[in-house]
Amino acid sequence: MTEGNVVGDVHAKLLALFPAPAHSAWDLELIEHTHEALGKVVATTSDAESLLQEYLPPAPQTEDSLVLAFAMALVVADQHLAHEPITENLVKLVQRCQTDAASVPSLARRIGLVLLTGRRLATSSALRSSESPLLETDAIYHVLTSSFVENSPISCHVPVEAAVKDLVVTAAGMPATMAPRLLAVLDTATRNVVQGLYQVYPVFLHHQWPSSASFLPTFQSLLIEGADTGALAAALPPLRALTLSLTSACLKGNPGFDGASMGLDVASRLACVAGPDAEAPVMRQLALALASSVPPSQMSQLLQPLQATLDAVDAVMPLDVDCIRGKQLTQYLQLLPFLGANETFELALRGLPHNLVEVNLACHRSIRSLLLQRRPGSQFTEMAAVYLNRMLQSFPTVTPIEVLTTSLGYVLSLDDDAVNCFCALRLQETIRDAASNDAATLARLLFELLKVVSMHAMGFYMRIAEQVVYAQPSLANSLFDAISTACEASRRTILTEWYLKLRAQLGGVPSLL
Repeated sequence: MTEGNVVGDVHAKLLALFPAPAHSAWDLELIEHTHEALGKVVATTSDAESLLQEYLPPAPQTEDSLVLAFAMALVVADQHLAHEPITENLVKLVQRCQTDAASVPSLARRIGLVLLTGRRLATSSALRSSESPLLETDAIYHVLTSSFVENSPISCHVPVEAAVKDLVVTAAGMPATMAPRLLAVLDTATRNVVQGLYQVYPVFLHHQWPSSASFLPTFQSLLIEGADTGALAAALPPLRALTLSLTSACLKGNPGFDGASMGLDVASRLACVAGPDAEAPVMRQLALALASSVPPSQMSQLLQPLQATLDAVDAVMPLDVDCIRGKQLTQYLQLLPFLGANETFELALRGLPHNLVEVNLACHRSIRSLLLQRRPGSQFTEMAAVYLNRMLQSFPTVTPIEVLTTSLGYVLSLDDDAVNCFCALRLQETIRDAASNDAATLARLLFELLKVVSMHAMGFYMRIAEQVVYAQPSLANSLFDAISTACEASRRTILTEWYLKLRAQLGGVPSLL
């Protein structure tokens, strides 16, 4: 065998060992296998050039042969660095391989994995190209996602921490022309992360929200306990940190509408992954910066990716049990200062029945804020009526009395006659149809409202309260307890006189009077 055939012979022997179909675990070990095989022979950089040239397009080649030739070129260059400088031709060939691979997704992933594991080689920095960050970004997302989906440790061949730091630094200094391409890589990569989370959804819930108190009581029985969350715990923090940092880097300056829309969509997908406290305001600032760069006329279009996501997955998993999309929705609700009232209300309304308490409450807070703002031109009275109706329909399983009581304060603060009447009538209807304990709770709430509604509305509320007590006389004592507590003097006089007449009609007066 001549010296010129040494590298080709090693290539043929290693190629015969490749699994079929290709598997990323093998690609992650390829640098190690190649290093071991080439350590037993004498190979020169010119050999590596010839081999790589042989398998680069348009020459006939398979993905396996090109990926292996690429790995061998990296290793040969590293082995001869001490006494043989890297030739300009080899650098060009290695960089060309990366450029060609970038347009073929399956090949790009594999070349990225080789680059990622080849970082420990002394020559790795000299052989990088402008495509390297894109290829490595896709590769590291794949490695981390595969790890938690397969519940296996992250490959020891991948320097995750060092790679993440380097990719963040590189992205911060990249030319503006590369930002859209990196953002496109992140878009695909984060979609894959989310799909992976759905595959391990029960385990993800247990990892992210280990306390059942994070969920409404109706959902707690569906949670699992004692799941192995080690792989998730290792993979998710770097995924979140990398997503946030790279997205921020892509959106420096003026990203335009398309960039802003995609950037917000990308950042929101991993909102379901808890991060350090310091990351929360960064995420919010990112969202606000995006929104401020979009003209008001296009603001509603900014929500289209979220709307598409909410609609698409509903057929598979209802939103009220989907914590991934639920948290994504709350991320968009942070844009409240920039969104139209109708868009915000519709979004928040979709999340009201959510079983994750933090999502549920975030949606309530958004609607309350809208009612408090009373923006000109917004139909806030209709919003208040719809909001109240939704809460009473889901009482007490989804809307507990504490949330209902607080929200009613915002609804009644509108001081609108139609809203006041609707509130009283819906409370009466719900009391009539509810179980006895729930009816008593709502009745007490209705009686308490007698002390806070406007004097103009109080007469109507008194009539409704009378009808409730006539239908269920056992509630009379609850009515007395309500009006006998702190209340402005003039109102208390009216309520006491009214109560005495009502009680007389029912027969008997409480001994406390």
